[in-house]
Amino acid sequence: MLFRLVCLLALTPALGGCLATVSAPVSNDTSELAQLRAENKGMILIHTSLADGHCFEVLAKIVQPDTTGRYVDGKEVYLRRPPIKGPNGPSEIVLPAGDYGVVELVCSNLVTKRKREYYHARVTTDGNLITGEGTVYQQPIAKFSVLPGEFVDIGSINVSTVRAPDASGNNGEFAVTIAPIEDDWLHSLAAAKPKIYALRVQRLMTTPGRATVSASPGAPS
Repeated sequence: MLFRLVCLLALTPALGGCLATVSAPVSNDTSELAQLRAENKGMILIHTSLADGHCFEVLAKIVQPDTTGRYVDGKEVYLRRPPIKGPNGPSEIVLPAGDYGVVELVCSNLVTKRKREYYHARVTTDGNLITGEGTVYQQPIAKFSVLPGEFVDIGSINVSTVRAPDASGNNGEFAVTIAPIEDDWLHSLAAAKPKIYALRVQRLMTTPGRATVSASPGAPS
């Protein structure tokens, strides 16, 4: 499945701009999952191959479909945060129960000319800062769900560049696959929180059947 690799100005007027969310860590106490169930929340375990490369910070924009099934804007969560060096493990993120889509991944790096690389889904309608209307995405890069009180392992979003953008502003392309999180990471996390990880359910993300796409000649470098 091919997607385009592009750098776009972020338009996030509806959900707190560029403020990213960091979930409070859940301890090795199963009562915390019971509390999440009472609050109609669950917890996901997610990873991305971008955290294993030159990206010193990785953000994911996730969104729930609205009542008409549209994916409109979303909120940003950290999948890797500085000043961590080397590969960064999976992230535990608490979310309200429901269905979700990952519509964008953002890599901040000091290696490539583009200091921020945006991997995102096709935009159906751009957001409008004046009216407050959010950006509408055609289909997410990946989909997942979480149930109340559930600790669900949704796997790793693996991203590989197929064709890099060129100097004239033509789009690049990237491929996305979903894979299980590596056992080494899981063993380490389970050793630290055996009670919580004994309740881990694996239900990997899915990807839509079509390529997504978009680009902007005014992208930052």
